[in-house]
Amino acid sequence: MGSALKQAGSGAWREILYPSCAGDVPSHLYSSSFGLTTSGFPNFLMRVGPNSGLGHNLIIFMIEAQVNDALRTLRDLCSSRKKCLDVRRDVLREFNDLIQKSLTDALGGSGCRSWYRDHNSRNATIWPGYTWKFRQLMRRFNRADYEMESFRLSR
Repeated sequence: MGSALKQAGSGAWREILYPSCAGDVPSHLYSSSFGLTTSGFPNFLMRVGPNSGLGHNLIIFMIEAQVNDALRTLRDLCSSRKKCLDVRRDVLREFNDLIQKSLTDALGGSGCRSWYRDHNSRNATIWPGYTWKFRQLMRRFNRADYEMESFRLSR
């Protein structure tokens, strides 16, 4: 799919490959919730995804927060006897609108050219705030933010 988009001259895109799941995400839609989950890719937990990179601090702090959140998420998934989770699109959109608003007055978000920004002037690279705030916000798994599918027993 990625090659078809590239040949069509669609601009920047990201090709995502995952067992049993492959797809392309145009860069203007490439977003995540805390650099960990993205809508449309169930059970795909990444590290250092969109808007979790840093230009000012140690990335290991962010990765530790993401790993802790991934473990909490997986524990909740298992304890609730669910087999699949996917961040809700409205939650993802609201989170990323907040990120982009936070970046408006930050470095690379003021309208000037920056290597953090894509060809649409959207910054999907860096976290706009303090690393401790990132970790604080990630401390609690909110089941309501996800669509979760239960196991179906076959007879």
